[in-house]
Amino acid sequence: MDGGNASFEHTAPAWPAFDAGKLPGHRLVAVDEHDTVLGWVAVSAVSGRAVYAGVVKHSVYVDPAARGLGVGRALLAALIERRNPNID
Repeated sequence: MDGGNASFEHTAPAWPAFDAGKLPGHRLVAVDEHDTVLGWVAVSAVSGRAVYAGVVKHSVYVDPAARGLGVGRALLAALIERRNPNID
């Protein structure tokens, strides 16, 4: 949000609120050879209604220093590979 990118939030939520809103099985982090975080992706359910089962929204963050290196593409590809086989 500090960089002016799109968000549904006006301010960054505290970690407990952010953590509670994301599905635990669909969080990925990209790191370099020094374990420096380059980016992450996390998924939230769109609705608790049964008709929306399997429908999610995702959040992607790529560190400004890692932009243009394919980090976001790799995170999204890995997220797609981890999709729930029950909703294909």
